[in-house]
Order: sequence, then structure tokens, then C-alpha cells
Amino acid sequence: MRINKKTYIYCIIQLVFFCIIANNIIHAESVSKNPFISEIDKIEMKKYQKKEEQKKRKQEQKKLKEEAKRIKEELERKKRQKKRTVKKVNVKKETKKVEIILPEMQIQGVVWDVNSPTVIINNKMYSIKDKLAGRIKVMDITREEIVLLYKGKIFRKNVSEGSENNKGNNEEDGSYINFSVI
Repeated sequence: MRINKKTYIYCIIQLVFFCIIANNIIHAESVSKNPFISEIDKIEMKKYQKKEEQKKRKQEQKKLKEEAKRIKEELERKKRQKKRTVKKVNVKKETKKVEIILPEMQIQGVVWDVNSPTVIINNKMYSIKDKLAGRIKVMDITREEIVLLYKGKIFRKNVSEGSENNKGNNEEDGSYINFSVI
């Protein structure tokens, strides 16, 4: 049978401790029966024995407190692990993917100017960073398309498709009006 090093050392310490205690008990009994030892020495010996007993009790109490502390820490650690596993389970919940659809709108055209392009939607004019109905943000305007942001999703709408009436083109001064056929 193999014994690990810690167990071996622990057994040796216990044996030495037992021998010391046994020796003290034998010595105390022999002292108390010895007629040549005075009463004062006997009282001193009893005081010493009481102090030793108190030391032992304190050591035992200290060991018990340490053991209780270790058990408490282990329980707290297990509780934290349990919470972590609960959190992991909660994270794995399925999320439903909702398709975001841009509300219906009528894009009449783009009034192009290099410095301040404008788009006409539902008979109203909007510039970059304006909001339609307080929910849809105009992110960018080009001659061919407008870029809108709605519920965190970017939508691109082409305004030049099907536009047959491109009236008001004046490329010399940089202005351009593109009206889609409705």
C-alpha cells in the first residue's frame, strides 16, 4: 500500500503529538503521587495543565473555524458556478428574426446639388440627416439612389429606374433634377 507524502508527514506529527501528551500525563500523575513535591508545585502543575488544555481547545476552535470558512467558501464557489450555468442557459434562448420592411412611400424625385442634395418623398422635400415621419432617416442622396435607415437596417432605393422625364438637367452649374415616372 502506498501512502502519499502529506499523509505520511501528518501521521508522524500526530504520533509525536500523542507521545508528548502521554508523557505529560504520566509525568503529571507521577508528580501528584510523589510525596517530595510540595503543594505549591502541585498547584503550579495543575495551572500548567489547565493552560495546556485551554491552548488545545483554542487550537481545536481555530481548526474548526478554518474548516467552517473553507466549507463556506466552497459552497459560495458552487453557488457562483450554479449561477453561471443558469446564465449560460438563459443566453441560449432562441431569438426570432423579424424581417424589417420599409413602410410604403412614394419617391417623386431627386433635386441634385453638389452641396445640398434633396429628395422628394410623399410630396415633401428631405435633405441628408432629415427624418421622415420621425422614424426613417435619410442617410445619403445621390443622383441614382437614396439611402435610408429604418430600425437599424439600411435600405437603398433607386430613383433613376424608369425615369423617362428628366427635366431640369443643367450639368454646367452642377444642378440636376431627376423625376421618376409614377
